[in-house]
Amino acid sequence: MPLPFSLEELEEILVQLEPATLDSLLKRVKERRDRELKPKKDGLKLPRVQSGTQKIRSKHPYITRQKEVCGGRPIIVGTRITVSAIIQYYKQGKDIDKILELLPHLHPAQLHDAFSYYL
Repeated sequence: MPLPFSLEELEEILVQLEPATLDSLLKRVKERRDRELKPKKDGLKLPRVQSGTQKIRSKHPYITRQKEVCGGRPIIVGTRITVSAIIQYYKQGKDIDKILELLPHLHPAQLHDAFSYYL
């Protein structure tokens, strides 16, 4: 379903929100996403992601958790960049393009997966 506005317009709206309002909105979006992603009777096919030496199924192919890396906090696969670090950049008012400038080895899909994981 196409959005009634561009991602840039959405970013402008989100930056203007108070932190408490943003947290409430993110919580509601996460709850809705979780309801919509519940496996159906035939099951939900999820991509396999390599995590250390153990393969795991994940709704987030670019996010992993390993006890020996960053204390087990969720990170971008193949990096030591935590999801929380990306979210902090965003909460500081940096848009996706600016975050990609700061972390040039990341792809936009990895950032979007981090935002989705956080929600």
